[in-house]
Amino acid sequence: YYKQNLTKDLSLPIQRKDDSPVFHNFVIRTQLRNELMDYLSSKGIETKIHYPIPIHLMECARHLGYNNGSFPEAERQAKEILSLPIYPSLTDDQLNFICNQINQFFSSEATNIQHNAPVNKRHIEKAV
Repeated sequence: YYKQNLTKDLSLPIQRKDDSPVFHNFVIRTQLRNELMDYLSSKGIETKIHYPIPIHLMECARHLGYNNGSFPEAERQAKEILSLPIYPSLTDDQLNFICNQINQFFSSEATNIQHNAPVNKRHIEKAV
């Protein structure tokens, strides 16, 4: 439902031609992640950032010696990913409301933020 109804201003999960994914998280990417998260929260829509810290910057990986900049794509994704609500009892009306609110956010001049810079989709496709 999300893939068919969300704005093209987002990067959505890529599905290979012959795959039928079963999502336990539906993760989108946007450079306006924090603004979108706040906006959706103000509309009563809970979102999550499931992986806010790249693995190489976590305390448990400190002994490996990596720093900020060691894995720039992982660091960029950690700043852009946002998990949308997805669970079996989510109704079509709720999905429609979520999609409408996201689309409204990106079409609204109220954000006053330039959001025309696309996420580098080449990196996302490589990860699949």
